[in-house]
Amino acid sequence: MSRSAKRLFRAALAGGLLSVPAVLIYFASDAPYAASSPGKSLIKLTFKHPGKIAEDCRERTPEELARMPVHMRKAKDCERTRPPVHVEFSLDGRVLLARTFPATGIMKDGPSYAYETFLVSPGSHKIVVDMRDSLRAEGFDYTFSRDLTLDPGSVAVIDFDNARQSFVVR
Repeated sequence: MSRSAKRLFRAALAGGLLSVPAVLIYFASDAPYAASSPGKSLIKLTFKHPGKIAEDCRERTPEELARMPVHMRKAKDCERTRPPVHVEFSLDGRVLLARTFPATGIMKDGPSYAYETFLVSPGSHKIVVDMRDSLRAEGFDYTFSRDLTLDPGSVAVIDFDNARQSFVVR
């Protein structure tokens, strides 16, 4: 077999092998997809929210300050952690979620993340979302209430907008 014939054979083999996944992808892309079950609607509750900073400070003694390098000498020693974010989600007066989302990061000073989904029947619903992001033991820092009408197969996303400091429905 000549050199040019070998190259032609290799090119044809490579083209044939690459066409197999292309054909599979082409036919798989026409497969129907539904975000929720047929005849149902979906509500997604999601947020990336940093809780309020919980500074627990104490005064350093003169002996502690003397042992420290000059560039690290601060009179106060503060631990900057964030409390977990507690969320309660109610649909038509029934609590579907009551969960605490911990702060992320090694020092627990990062945001809390949530992604929860709820499969619901289509129609009108009353949603209430309560969130606590502070150290308070009871009550909530944010409350969101809204009547929501969902069509079959629709998806409603409830997100916390940190710039507006409120929940929004998209």
